Order: sequence, then C-alpha cells, then structure tokens
Amino acid sequence: MLNDGGALRQALSRQGISVSQDISVNAEPKNLSVAGLDIAFASSDGEDDDVRRLAESLLRAGAKVAVVTRGHKGSFVTNGARTAAVEATRIQPVDTTGAGDAFIAGFLDAWLENASMERCLEKGGEAATAACLHLGGFPQAPAPY
Repeated sequence: MLNDGGALRQALSRQGISVSQDISVNAEPKNLSVAGLDIAFASSDGEDDDVRRLAESLLRAGAKVAVVTRGHKGSFVTNGARTAAVEATRIQPVDTTGAGDAFIAGFLDAWLENASMERCLEKGGEAATAACLHLGGFPQAPAPY
C-alpha cells in the first residue's frame, strides 16, 4: 500500500523495471492510478460485463495487462488483444485471509515462466485455493477438499 501518489511506480517504470500492483488495497484514489503498470490487479464481484469494463478501463488508464479476481466466480485477464477467464475451484473455505496475495503470487510465477494467460489465471487460482484451506494468511496443513 504505497501512499505516494504513484511516485515509486512511475520511477521504476521509467527505469524499465516491470511493475505490478494490486489496486484494490490503496484507500485513497490518488494512489490508484495504473499508469506505468505492466500488470494491474483488481477485484470485482460484478457480472461478466462489469468485469470486462473494469479491465478495459485499467488498460485505457495505462496498464499493459489487467487482471480481475472475482472470488468464487473465478478470474479474468486481458491485454486488449487477448483475454482469458477461468472459473474458481469449488471449495468450502476455512479462511480467505491471504487469498488475493496468494493469487497474485501464483499468477506472477506463471507469468515469469511465459505461461499462457489462462495458465497464469489457473496457477493464481490454485494458490488462492490453497490459501483458503487453512486459518490465517500463512501456510499450515490444508483442509481436504
């Protein structure tokens, strides 16, 4: 949660450093700009059209790739030319603490391996699912599902 009006994000981008950010965690609108982001992560519980509009607005605002997590509805990604969506794995969550961060970590891990957009979403979903199967945001023995 950087409350610097985007100064660090913009400085890193100017230096050619790849930057991603979860824009759902900053409370002040001045910190939510996506200009200079390689990947902008956001959350929505809206319908498919709402999710597409949100992702497209992130691209128009300057993100190169927009990822929208949707909780139990799955996730969506677009770069403007290509899109992918995956459904969430159906589970009985124990605790959702850390699910968003786990999703982003899984997505980025696959992204850095040059995986397809769909595989990036799948890997993010797998990590988020695992995070939901135990109490708290840190790994423990997962509950079976």
